[in-house]
Amino acid sequence: MFVTPFNPPADSIILNDPFVQLFGSGEILTKDLFFSGHTATLFLLYLIADKKYLKFTYLIFTIIVGLAVLLQHVHYTIDVIAAPFFSYTSFRLVKIFKNKIIKAIK
Repeated sequence: MFVTPFNPPADSIILNDPFVQLFGSGEILTKDLFFSGHTATLFLLYLIADKKYLKFTYLIFTIIVGLAVLLQHVHYTIDVIAAPFFSYTSFRLVKIFKNKIIKAIK
């Protein structure tokens, strides 16, 4: 993000995050768009859910939230499309490291 900072969309809604402002520098973050954390988190929940109805629910919510942030002009399209790929990669890496740690302990 520091090498290629994307400016927020021209008509984006600036959101005040009191937690970030209190514990951060105090400025409102507007160049933190890549990737959509809301979409990525819901997709990660989809990946780790065991029950079929939960998986389906999380997948539907992932799509709804992805579309919502696009319609609100909070993210670029690539931010939302890339989010599931980052979630899946993180999910797989954790599984690989977990298996290696378990083997090392035994």
